[in-house]
Amino acid sequence: MNRTDFALSAAQRIDARAAFRLLEGTGITLEEAARRAVSGRRAIKRITIEEAIDQFVRSRLSNGSRSATVNWYESKLKLFGVHFGKRHFDDVDRAAILDWLGGLKLSLGTKAGIARAIRALWRWGLISEPPLVGVDATIGLQTTAPANSGEAEFLTVNEVSQIMRAAGPYRSALALLLFAGVRPEELAGQDKDRLLWQHVKIDEKLIRIPAEIAKTGKPRIIEQLPPTLWAWLEPGKDSDPISPGRSRQAIERAQDAISRKDWPHDGTRHTFATYALAYAADAGKVAHWLGHEGNPTMLYRHYRGLATKSEADKFFALHP
Repeated sequence: MNRTDFALSAAQRIDARAAFRLLEGTGITLEEAARRAVSGRRAIKRITIEEAIDQFVRSRLSNGSRSATVNWYESKLKLFGVHFGKRHFDDVDRAAILDWLGGLKLSLGTKAGIARAIRALWRWGLISEPPLVGVDATIGLQTTAPANSGEAEFLTVNEVSQIMRAAGPYRSALALLLFAGVRPEELAGQDKDRLLWQHVKIDEKLIRIPAEIAKTGKPRIIEQLPPTLWAWLEPGKDSDPISPGRSRQAIERAQDAISRKDWPHDGTRHTFATYALAYAADAGKVAHWLGHEGNPTMLYRHYRGLATKSEADKFFALHP
């Protein structure tokens, strides 16, 4: 029947409002949603999320992607596969993804990285022949951490464990960055003297940061640290630098160990501060370790509540 009067009834207006709520943030208009429903546009081939991730990773390898990039996708999609693995690729919608991401106890930067990997997975599914998904469920996902979030990004305990196991000649250097909070530029900054073994007194369990390499230009002593640091150190001659290369090379070694492209800004120092505050529950002590000047309550504003005491205990229980 041809209609010339398209005024909506009260029931239709209620239905339309409900539809708009469902489509909010997807980028899909109500007309497009209706066309898809009428045409029955869905994936031609039905596979599970688990199968989709496996095929996607294989496709990255066959396309010549670097191994580090492929490993990054695998690491970011691992948790997603554990949660959604048995569901059909085309049945997972944006709301389900958002609910899952929102419930993860991870930093905003890590969540953003996972969202980027999920978006790449969906776009691959859309252009596959035959298509594996009919609708892009990743439109509007937060794929970058808000610049003004104020939340310090840090590494997980598992990531730190992987880094230290793969540290090689940078083991002592990375131990000082992760378990003592030494600033990278104080360890082996560009165009600066490097921290030497003579500055690390293992028998006294203290570290001396000389004025010429300290950020503030003032010497400082780091002592009374948790014992984890000392277990990882492999001391050399007093005149030898602790890091065989510049700090940037040590960070790159850590980054490659976990195939992480979205390395947190000042990640090693933020990692130490986050777990140290949860472990010691003493902002003054942690401020002393970090060489902070001023009110230690700043530490609470940036780091309190990011890690639990249980997570901090696991972090400082990491040993060779």
